[in-house]
Amino acid sequence: MANLPSVCTSSLPTANSLTLTNLFRQGVLVYLLTGVIAMTAQSLVLRAPSIRKALNIPRIPNHLRVKPPTFLETVKFGVDWFKSKSAEAQAQARAQQRKKF
Repeated sequence: MANLPSVCTSSLPTANSLTLTNLFRQGVLVYLLTGVIAMTAQSLVLRAPSIRKALNIPRIPNHLRVKPPTFLETVKFGVDWFKSKSAEAQAQARAQQRKKF
């Protein structure tokens, strides 16, 4: 047992060094986690009808309720937006090139 080779673990990447949280200071991480937890708790509590009634928060009428977009719809919108902005920029660049000549 005494002749076992020692392994230098400092050169091996740890799970913490592979995440983005390693780039933040601990205070920022605590700040972000506290905010996310508080926001989630607030959202869950305020969805309860009894809490909304106790706080006198009015119900949203059915005709004003909007179904939130799905993740895929959001991604598709982002891709379409990027493509349209790219096409606009290319058209502007071509128009500026024509003005030079």
